[in-house]
Amino acid sequence: MGVDAATQEAIIDGRRVIAAVARKGRDILRHTMAILDDAGNLVREVPFASVLRDPDG
Repeated sequence: MGVDAATQEAIIDGRRVIAAVARKGRDILRHTMAILDDAGNLVREVPFASVLRDPDG
């Protein structure tokens, strides 16, 4: 039971779209992880005790 050429081409196009979406998702995840890593570094670098202290006290 074969598949006609138009259906085969649609399947190939669909796979290309899925691959492109997966790549974009990976890129978004990579950038999100980098942002969270930078935020974690900032949290470690900022002395929060001095930030939370009352400047007048």
